[in-house]
Amino acid sequence: MISAPRLFTAVVGSHAYGLATPTSDVDLFGVSVLPTRRLVGLNPPRAEALTYHSVGAEQDITVHEVGKFLALALKGNPSVVETFWLPEYLEVSPSGRALLSLRRAVLSAHAVRSSYLGYCAAQAHGAKHKAEARRPKFGTHLYRLAEQARGLWLTGDLTVQVSDPDGARAFGQQVADGDLDVVEDLISDLNDVFDRPTPLPGTPDTITVNQWLLDLRRATF
Repeated sequence: MISAPRLFTAVVGSHAYGLATPTSDVDLFGVSVLPTRRLVGLNPPRAEALTYHSVGAEQDITVHEVGKFLALALKGNPSVVETFWLPEYLEVSPSGRALLSLRRAVLSAHAVRSSYLGYCAAQAHGAKHKAEARRPKFGTHLYRLAEQARGLWLTGDLTVQVSDPDGARAFGQQVADGDLDVVEDLISDLNDVFDRPTPLPGTPDTITVNQWLLDLRRATF
């Protein structure tokens, strides 16, 4: 992605979830803002240029341009939504703090249900069908996603760190050992949770989100 000022940067992934092992890489996530003139001229950046991803020997980083970041948040993308709820950030600008204050405005019941069920289904598929050595990881992250989704749906708040890391790892190993019934049970339980009442609004507050983004674009022309 084109070089741009960073709104925030944080540690995500296994270290944020409390699931890191001594061999785990450090995953970083950031949001940047391009000058508005770069977005409205004759040659705006292509969609793929709005995300930067780099894999290193010990550290991986993903950075989204703020417009793309907010679009993904409004769709309930779990990897994006959780970054609003991290307990700490490596760096955060005043505009970044204002962005993070939108964490409730971007949420909606429909998007959370659809996106989290989709991501859980993808992890469940990996736990069932991927190479045996990778199945514990898929199972563990299925457990983690389901826990985050349950809390978000029932309380309107998201807790990034897994409440029982040993339980999450044990679930992953159980899946790797061939007990796929636990996968089906977890997905079934999550569907039951989504049938319960939620404090999440039916639609996101796009007026507030859009106004904030327009104000930022004006200030960073």
